[in-house]
Amino acid sequence: MKCFMVNISLPEEYTPEFLSLIPSQRSYINKLMGRGVVSTYTLSLDRTTLWVTMFGDSSVDIEAYLDRFPMKDFMDFEIVEAMFHHNAAHYVFPMSLN
Repeated sequence: MKCFMVNISLPEEYTPEFLSLIPSQRSYINKLMGRGVVSTYTLSLDRTTLWVTMFGDSSVDIEAYLDRFPMKDFMDFEIVEAMFHHNAAHYVFPMSLN
């Protein structure tokens, strides 16, 4: 599987319609995390950018997942293939018996 970084631009002002989609968006992301498709999902402090690390065979696969985002009509996507993705969660730290 290849790793992709997805940069997502969000609207600067949230409409009631946009806000109503948050629960279904979170549920879908949680499902993708459980399946190992989404590794990270990060919102910028100003709430206008999401950074998502995703795994798939091609950018076409990633686009298919993005097309099913409940909030997709409010988002602009940029998909970039990554050379690698390291995450502290991938490391197993030695257990201390103290």
